[in-house]
Order: sequence, then C-alpha cells, then structure tokens
Amino acid sequence: MVIEGAAVSLQTRPGSEELSGLRFMARCMFYDHGIPFAVVTPSTLKLYTAGYGKATKAQMVARLRQRHGADLFQGVKVAHGRDDMADAYALAAMGLHRLGHQLPSEGPPAPMKSLLAVPWPPLPGGAS
Repeated sequence: MVIEGAAVSLQTRPGSEELSGLRFMARCMFYDHGIPFAVVTPSTLKLYTAGYGKATKAQMVARLRQRHGADLFQGVKVAHGRDDMADAYALAAMGLHRLGHQLPSEGPPAPMKSLLAVPWPPLPGGAS
C-alpha cells in the first residue's frame, strides 16, 4: 500500500484534524492486518510526478496526461476529486515502479531520487 503523508502546510484547514485521524486509523488497520505500506510525502510525490517538489495540482494532472498519453481525468471537475485521483494514480505508479512494474510512459522517466526518498517496506521475497 502506498499512501500520501500529511501536508504540513494544510494542518490549519477545516477538517484537517479529522483527516489526520483517518490517516492514523488507516495506518493502524494496515499494521493490524499485516499490510506493508509506504508513506510518501507530498513534495516527493510531486517530484516523482512532475519533476518538481512544489508542483501545483494542475501541473501534476498535466504531467500525468503527458507521461501516460491520455487524459486520465477527462470530464472530472476539480470539485469532484480530480486532484485526489491524480494523487492516487501517481501513488500507484510509484508503488508499481518500486516493485519493478513501471506503467507505460512517454518522455523523461520519473526522477529516481524521488523513489529513493521513500522509506519503503521490504520487497516480497527479501529483495531490496
């Protein structure tokens, strides 16, 4: 499982306390059920996706569109979760990349330093 860590800059927004609680509960559930997980910081996710740790959501969506050759979020408005779906897609792409199953892509590869910055759980079979 690959999840995004908390955005420290958003901790004062309404609902952030509830979101933090849900994030903690999800981690406890993964731990209790023996599900290995990695926590990716928002800046590392942005670096992996857009090549820049301070990329905007629009830049991330555009880069995903360029990299994977399709508008993955066509018709989905921001208010309906487009940015969240872009984050989820990018997190899944990072996890697959870590496992050696990169998604088909075009253009320059994602920066390896972004993958190396994540404290990944051990790979199945003891590989590093």
